[in-house]
Formats: sequence, C-alpha cells, structure tokens
Amino acid sequence: ELEEKMTAIARTMHSIRVNKAQVLEERINKELKDLEMKNASFTVQIEWEENKFQTTGLDKIEFLICTNVGEEAKPLLKIASGGEMSRIMLAIKSVLAEVDEVETLVFDEIDTGISGIAANKVGEKIIVSDWIKNIRDHGGVLFLDLRDNTETIQVVSNDDNKNNQNTTENKKEE
Repeated sequence: ELEEKMTAIARTMHSIRVNKAQVLEERINKELKDLEMKNASFTVQIEWEENKFQTTGLDKIEFLICTNVGEEAKPLLKIASGGEMSRIMLAIKSVLAEVDEVETLVFDEIDTGISGIAANKVGEKIIVSDWIKNIRDHGGVLFLDLRDNTETIQVVSNDDNKNNQNTTENKKEE
C-alpha cells in the first residue's frame, strides 16, 4: 500500500516535471539565442524508472545540449568548452533566477571564442540582469580568465557599480 501511494505521488511529480521541462527548454533556448548561441538547443530528458525509487521520485532527469547543427545532443556535464559551459550556465541561471537563490557566481572563460555582438550580449546580460546585479553588489560575482576577449572585459568593466573592479587592469599579458 505504501509503495502504491509513493508511485502515485511519483506519477504526479513526473507529469508536472514533463510540463515544466517544456517551459524551461523554451526559456533557456531563448536565452541561448540572445547570447548569440543561435545553433544551440537545450533539452530536458526525463525518463521514468519503474521501481527505482529515489529521494526525488522515479524520474531520471538529465539536461542535454547541442551546440552545433547536425550534432547529437549530449549531457550538459560532457560539454568540453569552459566558455560554452559558462554561457550555457548564464542562460540557465537567467531563467532559474526567479526560484534559485545564489550567493556567488563564478564565470570561467565566459569570453572564450566570442567577439563582437556575442561579447556585447554576454556583457549586457551580466550588467543588465537584476539578479546578477544584486549578487554583484555584494561582491559575489567572479570572472576568471578574461584574457581572450578585450570587448567582454570592457563591457563588464563599464558597469556603473562602484564595487566593480576594472578587470582590464588585471588582464593577463599574452
């Protein structure tokens, strides 16, 4: 009887997750497009695992990403590029900010492989986003390895936040 109740609750959770996953996918994919990752596609894979109860129900959930046309979607954990991962996480955090309280953000190589419009979009997202600004105001945003792209450094350092350090002074010599 207890297992039947748990299964019923797990089915309800599964149904909610499937519906919310579609919304999450749409919103994250929009953010990825805004960050000039036009060919990227984010999906939430939800697999029902009968009789494999976990603390989160009977679902196995995995985030998948495809960053190039024609490639197969791969688990988010297997994305090799730090720069891609940082931009993907920026998109995810932008969407989840409404429900996820975070004290510190670390962006590693967020500017790798981008320039021009993409660099400006990333910089704007960092400066304009209220949730990042709130964290940044309390000293909780750290950018690592901003040596690849001066444009991104300049956009980030142009913020009017008095606590923001001019990262161009810390730019590594190549």
